[in-house]
Amino acid sequence: MRIGKYLSYKFLIGGDQKDFKKKIDESWMLYATDFGFRSIENTKKYRSLYQNMFTPKNIDEDKFSKYLDGEEDEIILGLHVRRGDYKTWYEGKYFYDDEVYGSVVEQFGSLIQKKIKIIVFTNDDELDTKRYLSLSEEKQVFFSKFNAVEDHYMMSKCDFLIGPPSTFTAWASYMGEVPLMYIEDPAKSFSMEDFKVCDGETN
Repeated sequence: MRIGKYLSYKFLIGGDQKDFKKKIDESWMLYATDFGFRSIENTKKYRSLYQNMFTPKNIDEDKFSKYLDGEEDEIILGLHVRRGDYKTWYEGKYFYDDEVYGSVVEQFGSLIQKKIKIIVFTNDDELDTKRYLSLSEEKQVFFSKFNAVEDHYMMSKCDFLIGPPSTFTAWASYMGEVPLMYIEDPAKSFSMEDFKVCDGETN
């Protein structure tokens, strides 16, 4: 890119679509930004390109081995216990207590009928770890203490992902092509058909 002046445009979802298209036609280079600005058609079509672009380049895979190495008949479940900002986001709709996560994992175990290694990813510094340790008869429950990039990488290497609606887990599903199930209604039972690999859609 040459140094120069470029047009930057804030595109609002539900705004003037014709005005936006006009700016595309008139501009040699256009920066468009917004939380909801995305192209699902392209995330589906160019998944391998984005996987290559956004996979961390300096990841030390050896330090994740105790989490990600499992027996042949063992399933690695990434459990995203989202707290923090979720206490107020959507008026706390997806701020679940430990009993909800425990119940969902137990139901998953009854469906999968295999040994499960659970990796808990959370932003709750005061998580009741004892409650989660009880979810595995083999005590195969681990609590990630890595940074966000490393957590995300590990999520993308799990066999299945469960958590509340979140772009963080959705992107991990997309990058690693991992089946993901959102906990949207804690009282509702689910089946293995509810696990989907994210193709770019996040809801």
